[in-house]
Amino acid sequence: MKLNEEMKNKAISSRKIFTPYDDNHILLLKPFTCKNNEIDDYISRINDLKQKGIKTAGILDYERIYRIDTDYPTCVILEEKAPGRNINPYSMNVSLEKADINFEQISAEYIYALKDYINEINLRASATQEVYDKFVEDFLYITSEGFQIDPKPLNFFFDPKEGFTFIDINANGPTDLSYLPRYILGGILGYGLPSLRINWERRCYITPSMYNIIETAMKQIIEKVSNSLIKKGYSKEKIESDSLEWLNQLKHFIMIGDIGDISVKLSEDFASIKTKEEEKSKVSSNNDSDWTIGW
Repeated sequence: MKLNEEMKNKAISSRKIFTPYDDNHILLLKPFTCKNNEIDDYISRINDLKQKGIKTAGILDYERIYRIDTDYPTCVILEEKAPGRNINPYSMNVSLEKADINFEQISAEYIYALKDYINEINLRASATQEVYDKFVEDFLYITSEGFQIDPKPLNFFFDPKEGFTFIDINANGPTDLSYLPRYILGGILGYGLPSLRINWERRCYITPSMYNIIETAMKQIIEKVSNSLIKKGYSKEKIESDSLEWLNQLKHFIMIGDIGDISVKLSEDFASIKTKEEEKSKVSSNNDSDWTIGW
């Protein structure tokens, strides 16, 4: 498949780095991570990885659009769509300064994100040990070929049938493999659990049954990651230490009997925190007004 005018116009008019095209292809609008005269070689190397069975998205075509004569021209790139999905982070802060807050809508968005996260990590926890072994082996092979993997969780897609696929691989550069356990866990678990805050104070509500599902799935994933990495010389202690970045987030959950009661609990906690902040502000104001010197 090659770029055509309709594709180029779609990518350019979107003004976004990433634009979906169809079920099997995406359009990118960005510079490559290599110089202008190295683009064709980079594409050949990426596609060679795919031919060797490494799970990465192939690059089908590109065209220079802006800054054509510079080292890093902006290009429209036609790329295979990675199967499955990544895990998008969810974070919501309810500001005390905002008026007319729709607690039901905020709660609905949070519940949706929570259920979505639970469903996705359950799928990942159900993957076989071989899927995790392949993820680690592909990661190491890609870096051994001189590429640099950007370890942002959004750059790893998971599909129940295809396993993990790498996207946005940099043309060259070192990857510090001492952080490999953290990179692998981030690719699988994402940035972390959905986060809800009131004036930046965490208020992440969950039912006991949902909590148990998340905790069980996390521990299953960590165990499978450990099994894969130990084969490559990493210690179980190192892996368990790195996994605390995600397990410790479980401590921020607040148990609630019914998920449907979150909007009520959220509004009550909002009122409580707002009252507390107003009282602190009054005390601070009174202290500031007492400026006279005592003799």
